[in-house]
Amino acid sequence: MKRRVERCLVWMVLLVGLAGSGMGQSGRGKAPVVAPPKPAPETRGGGAAPVVLGIPEGGKLASQESAGGTGRYRLRNELTVVIRERHSVPLVVVEVAAAVGWADDSSGAGMARLIQEVLIGGPAGDGVMEKEVARLGGRLSARVEARVSSIQVAAPAESFGAVVEMLAGMVREPDLSVEGVERGRRLIEVREREERSRIEPSEVEKLLGRRDGGADPGQFTAESVAAFHRRYYQPRNLMVTVVGDIFSLPALGQIQLKFGALSGGKEPVPAGEVQAGGAGALQYSHSRANIEQSVVTIGYRRSAPSRPAGSRVSEAELRERAVLEVLAAVLGLGRGSRLHQGLREGLASRDRTSVAMVAEARYESGGGSGSDWLIARLVVDPARIDRAEAEYFREIERLRREVISEGELRRAIVMLEKRHFDGLETIESEAHRLTCSQLLDGDYRVAEAAPGRQRKVTAVEVQQAAARYLILGQTVVREMEPAEGPARTFTPEKFAELVVTFAPGAAAAVRPEEVKPATVLKTFQQGTERTLPVNEQNVMVAPIPLPVRDFSVLRGPRAYVREDRSRPIIAVTIVFQGGRLQETSASSGTTGLMLRSMLKSTTTRKADLIAHELESYGADVRVVNEPDFYGFTIDVLSRNAEPAVKLLLEIIEQPFFDPEEVARERAILVADQKRARDELRSEVREHLLGSIYPNHPYSLPRLGRAEAIGSLTAEQLEAWHTKSIRRQYPFVFLVGDTDGSSMVSRIFSDGLKRGELDKTLKISLPTQFPPAQDRVSRAGWPLTLQSTGFRISNQSFTAPVDHLAAAMLAELIADGVLVNELRYRLGLTAGLRAGIEQHLAGSYLYAETVSLPEHETALLDRMSREFQRLVNTVVTEEEFELARNAAIGRYAISLQSHAIRTFEYARAALVGRRPADVDGQPEAMIGVRRSDLKRVAESIFKNSANGRGVLRGDSPAASQVNQ
Repeated sequence: MKRRVERCLVWMVLLVGLAGSGMGQSGRGKAPVVAPPKPAPETRGGGAAPVVLGIPEGGKLASQESAGGTGRYRLRNELTVVIRERHSVPLVVVEVAAAVGWADDSSGAGMARLIQEVLIGGPAGDGVMEKEVARLGGRLSARVEARVSSIQVAAPAESFGAVVEMLAGMVREPDLSVEGVERGRRLIEVREREERSRIEPSEVEKLLGRRDGGADPGQFTAESVAAFHRRYYQPRNLMVTVVGDIFSLPALGQIQLKFGALSGGKEPVPAGEVQAGGAGALQYSHSRANIEQSVVTIGYRRSAPSRPAGSRVSEAELRERAVLEVLAAVLGLGRGSRLHQGLREGLASRDRTSVAMVAEARYESGGGSGSDWLIARLVVDPARIDRAEAEYFREIERLRREVISEGELRRAIVMLEKRHFDGLETIESEAHRLTCSQLLDGDYRVAEAAPGRQRKVTAVEVQQAAARYLILGQTVVREMEPAEGPARTFTPEKFAELVVTFAPGAAAAVRPEEVKPATVLKTFQQGTERTLPVNEQNVMVAPIPLPVRDFSVLRGPRAYVREDRSRPIIAVTIVFQGGRLQETSASSGTTGLMLRSMLKSTTTRKADLIAHELESYGADVRVVNEPDFYGFTIDVLSRNAEPAVKLLLEIIEQPFFDPEEVARERAILVADQKRARDELRSEVREHLLGSIYPNHPYSLPRLGRAEAIGSLTAEQLEAWHTKSIRRQYPFVFLVGDTDGSSMVSRIFSDGLKRGELDKTLKISLPTQFPPAQDRVSRAGWPLTLQSTGFRISNQSFTAPVDHLAAAMLAELIADGVLVNELRYRLGLTAGLRAGIEQHLAGSYLYAETVSLPEHETALLDRMSREFQRLVNTVVTEEEFELARNAAIGRYAISLQSHAIRTFEYARAALVGRRPADVDGQPEAMIGVRRSDLKRVAESIFKNSANGRGVLRGDSPAASQVNQ
């Protein structure tokens, strides 16, 4: 009752006293059932604040401002609040963030992560918060970065009030008892071991200064944790960010009511310091791990002005940052970048040898810590690490002494613009960008204006920045090598000497007479900007997306379009039936190698021209190689969609399988198979599929078998293309900023021509499988991953709601009583994942855990008992509500991505459902009953074959990881 009264107070009183609040409301695209209160005209220089009854003194407004549909507020307790309206999805995200991260933890003990575990555990430490998030249909996520720690909840918009109340209680009343701290310590022990097994991101963070947590468990005392919480989780160091389908005024009122009671000490918040090491000489380090590919991380430290958290970054610093962002994009963003073309495609060497599977770069702002970084990352065959490093430093020296052409500059700038809009793909990513921009740069609008700054960067500025910053004295090199193999014996001095041998000019300053024009690359004309409608206050209106519509053409592709103009991006997925489902052990990997090779040459273009043109349009092209279908997805700036999609159609219809390119892609695919074995979650899922689908194509490795791929020729790939792609029309799915059927009629109807078509698709759909058997291997890490799965035949689902009921069961497993017991009461696992995958040859339900090796048996036993309980009893009303709401809400959250939505349409269409069923799934969930869950549970857990994939870890003493 108390909560209901407080909610009523928010909506009640005096919302018209808003002069000076500047609350521009962005439209929903359709009239709401109840008209929202109209904002007063915007004024300047102060005015009355909104008045809501019952607000604590600390929650009253101290300052406020707005720009467009975004408002920023400062409460009297010094809490910062940023609210942005986004009405294109019926969701909202609330993020609570503190300006503290691993850079602020001088002990290296992982205190920032521990605080997060304690907060998420709730006041009683029983995990009720995670359970409540699921019941609200939401998804909880948390992250600790160098200078920001954040906890986010995304949920259906109607759950906003409950989410705010929950997060406020989380910050106000953490369980800082001895028991609560010990519970959090056990959880982060598992989580940090898992993170250390992800070599590549871990190496980047170490370069930035992160040290492994848990260095001294004795520091995790209740007193030290409470002191850390008091120091950094006071309102002046906190921020609340809201993005979604809400109206700003009532949303602000809820935050004032719930967060206004927060108070904190007046002690100054310490300034974080990234442990970056000194400049002046090259720094080098080498370590080993249980991996199959070498990872080389190279960073260039730039000393930047130090600023307290929340202070405004200067315009001069933003200008310099824009230049370095463009420099990093020229160097290593996308397939058309210098590192990718030079090292992966082999253009840097005379013999055109590929020396790296991954070669990329990015710029990392330190957020006022005093150190910014340009970071390059190489993944290479251990036998070629010296060759790869030699080619890398030669490429750097070329860039320092060349003024790039306008075409190369524009490609980089357009790709940065594309990445900017990628950051708006979900309201979660948008909220976090607002948070980081406000906390680290002092203004949430800094990130919003990045494309405008980047467009002003010149080619001369890029060359000058490269000459100034990419020097040996500011270089840090970290090599991670497989545990087996010859030891690296370099000292920093010897490695610096080796670099000068590779690139003689590396130790010298660039003289003006050495600077030459680079090879001229073509500049591609940009399309006309597609403008969104604005209202009378000049605020952008994002219309509600239209339902998916069928625009299939006679004697042409099956085409479906969903118009969504919330972002100037369109995703197009073109897929064909079959592929991996038609492969055998002897041909495993043929489809994947064919798709990769198709991107390398057409009858009119070579690989470098294809990459450069696509990325000049702001297009990302990804290979789609699913168990039942295959093809490509292109995600592109909508203003350039037409020429980019036409080029993709040329790739599909007119590929040229160049033997040299096929040989290069074949070698890289085999290397990628080894690299995939370092991704533990992917590896354990392949073990599971091998267990429940023995002797079937689903059990074959996702990237194919090295033995099969090694013998494939260009002629065989061309034959595979002829008998698969050329003999069927594809399915085409378009989602995003497009105008109905116009692209279908203009491009796909004319661009896809077929002669003789296959009437039927010859695939293996057995009704009987051999018995499932567990597949177990050693993980090589001090943790165990296990995935338990149940194979479900197509005949098992007899009612239309059965696959929906199965999805609800998965949510109940992942967020019900089981995870509370395993995670919080017993501390056996840091988390439990569950889900259902639907395929042509049947579906499977899986449950995955990560644990210490000694907990494997206990976890399996407890999960087995939970499966049996779901068979024997009808779930309670509370459990049913949690399962249904979580299934509905999280499905909607996952579909924010245009590309993911096209994938869901494809999966639905290829298993006999309508793509419109994807949009209508929330309403369909309402038809599921408690009895359906029990019936489906019996069908799955009692009558289906179950198997298990296990990566069994070693004890910490037996496994020296990341030393």
